[in-house]
Amino acid sequence: DALAAFKVATWIQSKGHASRLASVAQTNYSQLRRAPLVAIGAFNNAWSIRATAELRFVFDDRVIDGVAYHCIVDRRNPTSVLWKVAQPASGAMSEDYAIVTRVFEATTGKTVMSVAGIETYGTLAAGEFVTEPTYLSAALGSAPPDWRRKNAQFVLGTKIIDGTPGPPRILAAQFW
Repeated sequence: DALAAFKVATWIQSKGHASRLASVAQTNYSQLRRAPLVAIGAFNNAWSIRATAELRFVFDDRVIDGVAYHCIVDRRNPTSVLWKVAQPASGAMSEDYAIVTRVFEATTGKTVMSVAGIETYGTLAAGEFVTEPTYLSAALGSAPPDWRRKNAQFVLGTKIIDGTPGPPRILAAQFW
């Protein structure tokens, strides 16, 4: 998560905006009302879980055939779990998943962005997705013309080879 946070903070600063890195434990609601939030990580970041809890794509815990999973669920089809990682995650993982969300948060009056993978590999791929123009421009190629004024969610997948995440792939998207 630290690598993804650093990459996103560097990207934000390259756009001429100030950024401040803080742990989840050091971030309170009062601070969120003063500035936009970029929450990094999923199951270890309550702000990411909270920001996405009512949206189409959400993080969840499921037990399937006696095996515990961290997963991403499409609330339009909540019984089908396409994107999951067995828990505890093993070093032999071959795939990880992430959600990148950008929403206007009514309770804070600010924009919230969540860059969050099920595991570290997914978070790294999500960080790459938001900071590398080629990935984001490809994703926005099918976006509605007024996407800049809309909320957005992207579900991403990444193959893991020799302990390194591959390029992020868009598995699903939602604009509203």
